[in-house]
Amino acid sequence: MREIKFRAWIKEEKDLLSWEDLQAEEFWDALHKKTKLEYILMQYTGLKDKNGKEIYEGDILKKITSHYATPPSYEEFITVSWCPKISGWNIRKTNLKQIIGNIYENSELL
Repeated sequence: MREIKFRAWIKEEKDLLSWEDLQAEEFWDALHKKTKLEYILMQYTGLKDKNGKEIYEGDILKKITSHYATPPSYEEFITVSWCPKISGWNIRKTNLKQIIGNIYENSELL
């Protein structure tokens, strides 16, 4: 069974909070104050990249693709998202890639 956990992008602070940060009481206290934080939750996919880093929704992944023996190879970038049509993530376990950033901190990669 896949582990369910999240991370959060805090819009005002432009800060990415890990699962461990989200479990801290201070985060939840800040959410319930008058000046509520605006945040975006990103779910863990249950997969890791080729370096063992956990892949979350919103991550940008790099894949080096080569068609048969024809050089040169080219880079393909994929943004991780949930796909309702296939009831799953738009990445496959058998084709794990390398995380190079996320859509909030590295929008220039899109």
